[in-house]
Amino acid sequence: WRTSLKKLLDDPRFVDAAAARLKRRGLVELGSPATLNSFLHQRLDVAERGPAGLTLTLLEQGEQPARLVLDTLLATAVSLANDARRLGAEGLSTQVAAPPAVVGAVEDRRLVVASAIVGAGALALLGCAWIVASRTSRAAQALQDDDAPLPL
Repeated sequence: WRTSLKKLLDDPRFVDAAAARLKRRGLVELGSPATLNSFLHQRLDVAERGPAGLTLTLLEQGEQPARLVLDTLLATAVSLANDARRLGAEGLSTQVAAPPAVVGAVEDRRLVVASAIVGAGALALLGCAWIVASRTSRAAQALQDDDAPLPL
């Protein structure tokens, strides 16, 4: 069941139907099947949940657009899956277990950690460059002074 539903989300019939519904609901920018297909591949994640469930996660800015897009995608998927059930031999019905939930901004600590690592690396490189430059300067000065021994 999950495999057939995952395949349905990539099916051109699903993308066409979802694009038409989104266009009717006022999201004209996702009303083209090609645009919606690209949008889904970039921002929609499908994960298995429990023995017979799927969780759809959509990365979108703004609570209302995200809720509207998810609601439309779910309604389209359920409609097409149940139509296929009537035509097929499985007989399993597809239902939405929970309405779309919109969480606040997702905080990703990777950017902060990566910035700290790059900053520490830059400071270490700057320190090494300063040490090399000061030793080179002292060695050059010692070469100019005939009497002074070379510093190590």
